[in-house]
Amino acid sequence: MAKLYLILGAVGLLAFLGTGWYISDLKGDLKEVKGERDRAQLSADAYEKALTSERESVGRVTQIAEQNLRDLEYAKQTIEELRASVDAGNTELHVNAECPDTGSVPASSSSSNASNAASPRLTESARQAYFTLRERHAEATTQINGLQKYILSECK
Repeated sequence: MAKLYLILGAVGLLAFLGTGWYISDLKGDLKEVKGERDRAQLSADAYEKALTSERESVGRVTQIAEQNLRDLEYAKQTIEELRASVDAGNTELHVNAECPDTGSVPASSSSSNASNAASPRLTESARQAYFTLRERHAEATTQINGLQKYILSECK
C-alpha cells in the first residue's frame, strides 16, 4: 500500500508540476497577447488621430474653397453688371489719356472744334478686352488669396 501512495503521490506531484508549467506558459502567452493588443491599440489610436486631423483639414480646405468660389462669383457678377451697364449706355468707360505735344501742330492753329471734341473712348474690341482682363484679374486674385489662406491654415 505504501507503494500505491508513493505512486499516487508521484503522479499527483507530476500533475501539479505539469499544471504549474502549463499555467506559467499560459501567463507568458497572455503577456504576449496583451503586448500585441497594446501595440494594436496604439496603432489604432494613431490612425484615429490621423483620420481626425485629415477630416479637420478637409473641412478647413472646403471652407476656403467655398469662400473663394463665393468671392469669384461675386467678382464675376460685379463685372457682368458693369458690362451690362456699359452695353446699355448707363455707364461709360473712359480712357485717361493725354496726347503728347509733338510740335507738329502750330499753337496758333488751334481749332474751335477741339473744345467740342468727345473724350477718348474704347473701341468695342478694346472694351471686350477690358472686361476679359478684369475677369482674369479677379480669377487670379481669388486663386492667390485662396492659396494664401490654404498655406496659412494647412502648412504649419
